[in-house]
Amino acid sequence: MASEKRGSLVCVGTGIRAIGQATLEAKNHIAAADKVYYVCTDPVSEEWVRKLNPTAETLYTFYGDGKNRLETYRQMTQAMVDAVHAGQRVCGVFYGHPGVFAMPTHDAIRILRAEGYEATMQPGVSAEDNLYADLGIDPAKYGCQMYEATHLLATGRSLDTSVPAIIWQIGSVGDPGFNLSGFKGAHVPVLVEYLEKTYGPDHEVTVYEAAVFPGQKCRTDTMALHELGTAQLTGISTLYVPPKDKPQPDRDMIKRLKLRQQFTTRPTTATVTAPDSESDSDQGTTTAADPGKTTPPKRRGALVCVGSGIRSIGQVTLEAKNHIAAADKVYCLCSDPMSEEWVRKLNPTAETLYTLYGDGKNRIETYRQMTQAMVDAVHAGQRVCGVFYGHPGVFATPTHNAIRILRAEGYEATMQPGVSAEDNLYADLGIDPAKHGCQMYEATHLLTTGRTLDPTATVIIWQISCVGELGFNLSGYTGEHVPALVEYLEKTYGPDHEVTVYEAAVFPGQKCRMDAMPLHELGTARLTGVSTLYVPPKHKPKPDQDMIQRLKLRETFTTRPTMATAST
Repeated sequence: MASEKRGSLVCVGTGIRAIGQATLEAKNHIAAADKVYYVCTDPVSEEWVRKLNPTAETLYTFYGDGKNRLETYRQMTQAMVDAVHAGQRVCGVFYGHPGVFAMPTHDAIRILRAEGYEATMQPGVSAEDNLYADLGIDPAKYGCQMYEATHLLATGRSLDTSVPAIIWQIGSVGDPGFNLSGFKGAHVPVLVEYLEKTYGPDHEVTVYEAAVFPGQKCRTDTMALHELGTAQLTGISTLYVPPKDKPQPDRDMIKRLKLRQQFTTRPTTATVTAPDSESDSDQGTTTAADPGKTTPPKRRGALVCVGSGIRSIGQVTLEAKNHIAAADKVYCLCSDPMSEEWVRKLNPTAETLYTLYGDGKNRIETYRQMTQAMVDAVHAGQRVCGVFYGHPGVFATPTHNAIRILRAEGYEATMQPGVSAEDNLYADLGIDPAKHGCQMYEATHLLTTGRTLDPTATVIIWQISCVGELGFNLSGYTGEHVPALVEYLEKTYGPDHEVTVYEAAVFPGQKCRMDAMPLHELGTARLTGVSTLYVPPKHKPKPDQDMIQRLKLRETFTTRPTMATAST
């Protein structure tokens, strides 16, 4: 029988920063495999993989100057599939997240599953995760929209100017080939022209490149949009476009949800994204405890915030483990008792922040207290490590606020990216956000700002069970306002559009939840505080034939190969 075939495939990620962003479970999978194929971006990671498993063989040799990347990715896919057919337990190792901008992994898994082989993907730390940490962005605050540059141009999408935008592969926009010497950027002015129609030439944007080596600084070059056309870009340059406008509150919906208007950006299940966090950033050199008291700069105390991932222990990165062990004081907010116990064993000073929650207590007050605990310990001269489940900057006001306060006071305060629930969703549902583009919103924020969803893009909606609820409930959320969310979505997708309720697995061996249903059934579905809604595209985007001709692309490249992977 097909299920008895011994060969198998697991695809893992090494993260972006060499070695340190690999997870513990990725390390174990690499070491245990019969055969390893890898695509790494740096020689340090490549050597680490080879030492971990001497069978390791690079797939980078399939690239070639001027060679169409689609052919390269087909060959990468075939190499992994052939090894599984030969009865080997194969581990495919790809830099970043193995399912983000990664055609070979998705294709190989799809082929092998259809043939009855075991084929899985484990999430990793992506460039997007690094961007959130380095630029201090929480996608829960205003939502987030992400598109690959060529796909954006060739489909003529409209960007929402009140939502942060992340545009990938800007250096290679319009170029489906591969060049060892780098991309020419011939079509970057076309991208600038396209964006200026929405944002104007003087809107400030940031060219971002994640650091690859420990101790190396990331690139964050801020400039006016019209200057982008002459900026130095590489194959890994990403464009961050901050909002131009503030979202407009939907007062009727706010009233329906029985919310005050100031909560159009609202607390999340374990964090908060309220407008008053804006004022926290203007504290200058004053302390959080006493706004009238100033603190001298450059004391020994320091803060680093790290993530523990979603799946217990296994999704911790190697650098996060080191930071936890080395700290003078650890504060943790873990999603399960196994992770909390692991943190305590790694560092006996570990103290949970969960005790600051309370039934019926407004979460904004809870997060202020969490922030204060970390800030006070740094003021006392301690090297503090804040450990938060998932990614420490995603749905996480306490980390962002503590870092902002401490930096203003002259202390060292940093964030290291982790594996988020979003990363798990990409891996478990087999979604590459590069393929259709992706929009992400927190449920209450979506309703209270009346945003227009892109029915041709992937849409992810967080915190669906507690939509419209600001308090914390140990017994769970009532889901009173879920029908309002369903009604809102039906206006765009119709009642019969299939959606999926997703919940990541927390323990090793546990299966994630993936319940597909027509949208109209969501109102009666069983939901928990960690339920996320995945809404697939309703229809394909319409190609912009004039733009495709201008970029000298065939229509088949409206969704196109990326720099080191593909998204067709």
